[in-house]
Amino acid sequence: RVADIGNDGDMDIVGANWSGPYQPIETWENKSSARTLRIPITVHAAGHQRADKPVEVEIDFKQLLRRSGKEFTFNEKSMRLTEVDTADNIINSSVRFQFDRAQQCDAKGTLTFIAGGKTPADSARIFHLYLGVADKVRMEPLVSITDGVHHRDQESFKIEAQNATYYYHKQGAGFASIFDKDGNDWLGYRPGGGPAGEYRGIPNMGYPEGYCHPGKTVSNSRIISAGPVKVSILSESNDGKMKCVWDIFPAHARLTVLKMRTP
Repeated sequence: RVADIGNDGDMDIVGANWSGPYQPIETWENKSSARTLRIPITVHAAGHQRADKPVEVEIDFKQLLRRSGKEFTFNEKSMRLTEVDTADNIINSSVRFQFDRAQQCDAKGTLTFIAGGKTPADSARIFHLYLGVADKVRMEPLVSITDGVHHRDQESFKIEAQNATYYYHKQGAGFASIFDKDGNDWLGYRPGGGPAGEYRGIPNMGYPEGYCHPGKTVSNSRIISAGPVKVSILSESNDGKMKCVWDIFPAHARLTVLKMRTP
């Protein structure tokens, strides 16, 4: 998942969290505009049928532009993502995406977008990322986050996705509730009640310290990315022994444990 230039001079990219091997990438100059560049991204289904699958690609635009030999100033506000077929016919002229910059780096980061609909197991899909597009397209968010919501006795993040509404305790570093579209709470945490209340929550992986457990007060959490296709929350324990990131997509959430007191 790192954009790079191969020894043969071609631009290669390891793209997508469900991609196959390195995918060829090129920087292209539009004949009608010397200030528009195109980066093709090919994504493989890797042997499994996919449905509305999020794709994540780490890209170093500065490196790509330097190797292209073109005079170009990177501006993330001028980005546009389209999907095309093998004959370069446009399938979707405006694919929802977001670009999250890497720390202390203006032109390097993670491009996240949704490969909408079904992708057959043996197929590949082609997306074109344009830089230098003048007209900006407004993208309605598929996931959003609200800070400072009080839920089950603790200040929380409220995350609204396509199939659920999540409540994440900021000090507890865990989900207290996940409501489906019918209003059913699939977790049911509440203060008191033992197994019927205070023992509930997700992920509950820090006994006896209380890491990642709603209702606890041994951690702190902050938003590190906010939509329109992914919300990310970083949580760290006050003693410095636990660190994790939750990524919430339109239809699922992913936990990455970065640090824990034991293996």
